[in-house]
Amino acid sequence: MDNKEMKIAIDQIPVPKDKVFDAINKGLNKTDYRGKARKKVLAVTMVAAALLGITFTSGFFNPTLNRVLANTPLIGGIFQQFNDETGVELANQNAVTQLNQAITSSGVTVKLTSAYFDGNVVSITGFVDKDVEKGHNEKGEVSFDVNFGHNEGDNDPWLNGKTTSIKKADNGYNFQWKLEYPYKTLKENSTLPITIHNINGIKGEWNFEIPIQQEKNHTFVINQEQEYPEDEVKVRIKEILSAKASSTLIYETVQKYKRDDIRITKAIDEKGKVYRFGNGTSIKESKEEDGYHSTTRTEMNKLKSDINSLTFYLQINVEIPR
Repeated sequence: MDNKEMKIAIDQIPVPKDKVFDAINKGLNKTDYRGKARKKVLAVTMVAAALLGITFTSGFFNPTLNRVLANTPLIGGIFQQFNDETGVELANQNAVTQLNQAITSSGVTVKLTSAYFDGNVVSITGFVDKDVEKGHNEKGEVSFDVNFGHNEGDNDPWLNGKTTSIKKADNGYNFQWKLEYPYKTLKENSTLPITIHNINGIKGEWNFEIPIQQEKNHTFVINQEQEYPEDEVKVRIKEILSAKASSTLIYETVQKYKRDDIRITKAIDEKGKVYRFGNGTSIKESKEEDGYHSTTRTEMNKLKSDINSLTFYLQINVEIPR
């Protein structure tokens, strides 16, 4: 999407802060655990005093995509098989890179079939033939010992948040890896090396290099902050990045105790649509005078084109000092 296709209008929305703070206070549900965990849980039912204070205009996002698979029935069908709505939408936009990389090692053939990079998520689909059943796993089970980006073992940052889906196919199995982009700076175009060490215990050498690319994300700078003085916690919604079929939230937390666990569980727009979030990738951590700062990037559903505001819901697990 270029500048000619985009129009962003940012409006300051007046919000009755006193009423919002009152609603927050009434919504706090506190449970105090004083056992070994020494934690208390705050279920924050309403948050963000000024909300976003922005308006998204209909010219910013593409119109609602036709769910018909159009010119890409094969690759779109793979994403349907894995219930991947982002993949289906990207297939409709011809924004999925189709691959045809196949390697046979130790009698087992692995073929990579597609890749996409949208927002914070990289998806790779592939196929492994039925000879994988000669390995140690039960029939119907497929497991990969794999690393990405020339990393080794469990220290591979691409493995944090990685999910694998497997579906039986003719003469083998289709699979999808979904990875959270692990680095601070999002690169629009790069090559991702993939090394499979063994499959179902069958050792071999399956080495691939695949292109991952996306158009530049469009950014809403928000910088709205909410403070919880009782628990010495601050949360700042920094920005939302919009990709072709998904969005990405970047937020910062400031806390007195390093082991406090603060996460955004969902957001709801003024029309009642619920937006869910992924596990999140920590892209910056520091100790400063006012506490421990942590900046997180997390995938979220694509924003609707005609919303005015979002309310964010937090869960705060606060360490009780000894």
